[in-house]
Amino acid sequence: MNSFTAIPAAVLSMPALEWLDLGSNQLEQLPDAIERMQSLHTLWLQRNEIACLPESISSLKNLGTLVLCNNKLQDIPACMGEMPSLRFVNFRDNPLRLEVTLPAPESTEEEEEQELFGLQFMHTYIQESRRQAEREEGRGRETSMGEEHPPAEPAGSADTAADRATTPPASTDPDG
Repeated sequence: MNSFTAIPAAVLSMPALEWLDLGSNQLEQLPDAIERMQSLHTLWLQRNEIACLPESISSLKNLGTLVLCNNKLQDIPACMGEMPSLRFVNFRDNPLRLEVTLPAPESTEEEEEQELFGLQFMHTYIQESRRQAEREEGRGRETSMGEEHPPAEPAGSADTAADRATTPPASTDPDG
């Protein structure tokens, strides 16, 4: 661990510098003069005491990698979204507080329409389910009524198939 508490002026005076590692120091802030380092594409500032980033960091148009893990950052400046070359950022192990703002509903009328649509859908689904169940139940009755084989005769019937085969048919002639 080094003991830099600020970036040395000599380093800030190197506009052609492309890679800078000031990790494991005691830096508490970045100076606005960081904007002079226009060739910088990699900046390592891990394990420092940095609590906030200056707006001037967004002027580093060639910066592609920014490592700020293990610092004391609580906010990320919105201007970082304006850095066209920035591809990799590491904010791990910082006490960041990010505010998330959700858009307000466009209108309560829209919410009511969505709820009504949901209710209509459920109603239609229930009705279709009932119709389907009724069709299946009706199909079950048709199958049992239209069987190829007649239903079995009730138990205890006197006229069995064996009786019909051995008993001659009754005469329909009144004289006979």
